[in-house]
Amino acid sequence: MPADPLSLDHLDVLIVDPEPSSVNQLAKTFKNSFANNTTVNFEASVQRAKRSLSKNKRQLVVINLDTIDSSKEKNEIEYFFNTAPTLLITSTENSNDLEGLDMSYKMMNCINRSHLSQNTIQRAVYSSQYRFRMDSENSLLAEYVNKSHRLSTLGLLTSGIVHDINNKLAAITSSIILAEKALHHDKPYEQHFKRVKSTILSAGKICMKALAFGKPIEITPVEVNLGDAVYNCFELIEGSLNDKVSIDFANHNHSWKTKVDLVHLDQIFTNFVYNASHAFSAEGFILVKVDEVTIEEEVAVKTGLLTPGEYIKCSIIDNGGGINRDFLDKIFKPFFTTKSSESGHGLGLSIALNLIHKNEAHLDLHSNEGEGSEFSVYFKRTS
Repeated sequence: MPADPLSLDHLDVLIVDPEPSSVNQLAKTFKNSFANNTTVNFEASVQRAKRSLSKNKRQLVVINLDTIDSSKEKNEIEYFFNTAPTLLITSTENSNDLEGLDMSYKMMNCINRSHLSQNTIQRAVYSSQYRFRMDSENSLLAEYVNKSHRLSTLGLLTSGIVHDINNKLAAITSSIILAEKALHHDKPYEQHFKRVKSTILSAGKICMKALAFGKPIEITPVEVNLGDAVYNCFELIEGSLNDKVSIDFANHNHSWKTKVDLVHLDQIFTNFVYNASHAFSAEGFILVKVDEVTIEEEVAVKTGLLTPGEYIKCSIIDNGGGINRDFLDKIFKPFFTTKSSESGHGLGLSIALNLIHKNEAHLDLHSNEGEGSEFSVYFKRTS
């Protein structure tokens, strides 16, 4: 993580300089420039300074270039610019002529020792902080763009593969229908054919969802009993979870109906269940629950205000490690993840939230670290 932004209330400086007299002079100058609210640490070499900076982040690094002789050490100065706001101090008249340094605009952070006035120091510190912040933001933006390009390419490749699989499934279905006709609905085979057709239809729905994923989100709501619709999703995902994760379904929605896009409902449900399944370090339990609830007064939930009325509430509850309080406002942001890059890309919850908005539903979240999490989606009752 980069160093904390500069605070003028207190300045934490690391000076890289092997000469005690030079260190004392620089320390005195910085303390005078920032009303003595300055903590000064120093290291005698670039290598020791790198080790120190890896353990304790600083608001400013000051390097005396005059004492750095080897070209290797000069090349390693780039590390400091990438880690914290950095100033270079030199007695050389023209800093642009410094041999062995190729840092383009970063040389603008180099000031002459003879010009170490209070105003010069303050301007240089502000400038180095601004450039460091801009570099950090640009690096983060470049990382996001790179991820986006990779995911876009992967989406195009996957779309082509899924399209071919869908065509193969259609051909298999046609062959099964012809076989059924040839056997004249022979009872010993009929149940097997029905089971195969049902499995192929489920696989086809998955293919259609994958094909629709890369396109602009379109909504085709239908009126359904939410308990039945969620149970259909539950059946498909139940067998794909890790053996250490047990899952159960409780349906208390007996008659109320709502309007929802069934493909979107499947994606919302799947993303929340998979997210819950990753909350366990060992064995864990997930409960999927559907309830009929009546809201008497306005209630604040994660996505805004829940107005009075009748709702069907679908909850995904786990007994995992819970969510760190600092992450509660971040987990729905695209690409935010606490998992390794191999485990996820931080898109599942972001997609789920977007689909909830599209279906005019509301989301609420309750989680305490060490006590598990509960994601609840409220769908307005239509009949």
